[in-house]
Amino acid sequence: SHYEPNRIRQFVEEEIGPRLERVDGVANLLLVGGSVREIRVLIDPDRLAARGVTFAELTSALQRGHVDLRDGTVETPAMQLTVRTEGRSASLEKIGDIVVRRNEKGTVHVRDVADLSDSFREGGTTVHTSGQPTVAIGIGRETGANVVDMIEEADAGIAELNQRYRERNLDLRLKPVHRDTEYLNQAMDFVKNNLLLG
Repeated sequence: SHYEPNRIRQFVEEEIGPRLERVDGVANLLLVGGSVREIRVLIDPDRLAARGVTFAELTSALQRGHVDLRDGTVETPAMQLTVRTEGRSASLEKIGDIVVRRNEKGTVHVRDVADLSDSFREGGTTVHTSGQPTVAIGIGRETGANVVDMIEEADAGIAELNQRYRERNLDLRLKPVHRDTEYLNQAMDFVKNNLLLG
């Protein structure tokens, strides 16, 4: 794919991951490569003061708007909050539209007291395929799950996703690189051959 690993990771978190997590026997997914998307809220203390809004009111409004706040860094002359959304893709516009305060003087939105920027968490991981940076997905199996059935169902999900990306003309393709079934199939063939020879 020509997409940067951070963009590929967005596809994984928003579309690919949820599809693979529905496969029977999948316990979890491990993502390696790219960085987690974050929306930064750059708070302007002068704009807060001009509208009579406190920092606590702003953070409370963001939490009511269903966003998680990660520890931000205090910068001069503004403060910065980093926002994560739980399982949803959030837009700058939706976060900017969150109401901080509404009274007889009017309505104050997040965008009125802060600037928003779409970015990625620093310190992401790196993985390469054929010399190109990309994202790898590891599938964790539930205890007792049938490996062969799980991988067959995951393969069907991968085929479905690849078809969907072709139909959308996206340069994105999922390709399995390792399967536990390869070892299992080799072991079963070995046992079958030994039974035939015996």
